[in-house]
Amino acid sequence: MIVDSHPSMRLALSTLVESHLRMPVVCSAATAEEAYAALLSQRPSIVVTELELGAAHEGAALCRRARSLPLRPRVMVFSGSSSPDQVAAALTSGADSFVHKSASVTELVDAIRQTACGRRVWLLGDTGRRQESDRRRISPLTPLTEREEQILALLLRRYTNDEIARELTLAGQTVKNHVSNILHKVGIRNRRELFLDQSALSA
Repeated sequence: MIVDSHPSMRLALSTLVESHLRMPVVCSAATAEEAYAALLSQRPSIVVTELELGAAHEGAALCRRARSLPLRPRVMVFSGSSSPDQVAAALTSGADSFVHKSASVTELVDAIRQTACGRRVWLLGDTGRRQESDRRRISPLTPLTEREEQILALLLRRYTNDEIARELTLAGQTVKNHVSNILHKVGIRNRRELFLDQSALSA
């Protein structure tokens, strides 16, 4: 299933998938609500979606709803932005892969193929460096709160605890507790591992 608010992008992606991967595109959608209805009726095995579907992060909400299904599809976010906020939204929503729209046709086709096979692919903008993890699945065991998502976005920018505390006007111990909870939820032991798995991001 292809999910994008622009008809031309839906057509281009559908043509690409069917011609290069020989995968049938069973449905497409312009909004998160249309996409969720199609998920229930068509049951696609993989979803390629933009994050911005009329409102901020509606694509992330779609990812979370897809994860709740008994036979959940693989989800690849295909976004025009690879800002830390966007990547954090994809990560915390449980997306399997994240590909920036600057990726070449070859990279995009390979990313869809790898995601369909259960491998994680991270192509973040101009860095052009793919992060795949067969070692573990980096997605929240339980949903992150809105505050935790804010802090995760700052962590991905390499903010220290003190800098996060100043940015969000929080006590240092409160930030420390939030960071510990976030790392636990996404299955990462420490900041070093977080930066290793997100090494394609700039500071």
